[in-house]
Amino acid sequence: MSCGAEAKPHNLGFEYIELSGEKVRLRPTAAKDARQGYKLVHNNRDILKWLCWAGPKDQKELEETYGMRWPQEMREGTKYSFAIEENNNPGVFIGSADARILRYPQQFEVGYWLGVPYWRKGYTPEALALICYFCFKHLGAAIITSSAFVGNLASRRVQEKNGFQFEGTLRRQIFKDGKWIDLWHLSLLAEEWEKQGFKPRLERLAPCESTK
Repeated sequence: MSCGAEAKPHNLGFEYIELSGEKVRLRPTAAKDARQGYKLVHNNRDILKWLCWAGPKDQKELEETYGMRWPQEMREGTKYSFAIEENNNPGVFIGSADARILRYPQQFEVGYWLGVPYWRKGYTPEALALICYFCFKHLGAAIITSSAFVGNLASRRVQEKNGFQFEGTLRRQIFKDGKWIDLWHLSLLAEEWEKQGFKPRLERLAPCESTK
């Protein structure tokens, strides 16, 4: 049975989004983030082995993605991609997180990565909590899903710390480096999220006039 949507779903567009927790801040990416982003991820197997992405071919690719494509998608309301930075070190890119719309505007899939020097500091769980807040509070999400390569226990724990429930293993979902990869699939419903009572320390949002 096929239930594909006829048109690409979209939601409210934003010129600017900023969300801060106790440790990290989410903000729109910019071309200037490419230098640090390339330094953190290029040829870094500790990160790339857990991502569908093979990594950037060069810094210019990231400049175009961070400075043009992702901000445009945020304005269109088709995908919301964020730079992650430390609260005590503003302006320094340490990783990224995103929320993309699935079949319906109330369904989202989230993803994230963080540079190795910033692991095990509690940054990733908070970054995920902030992006979930944005989707449920400001976009009316009914469900958020996320996945992790089977074996990536650290990522699965990040999701479970945020209340995501394990739904099962999706077999042969990613073909990378000549082999098939299975995924752990988890999800969080709006009513489950509401019980957590999470709120950011600060939020600044500027919706696009054309999508209000």
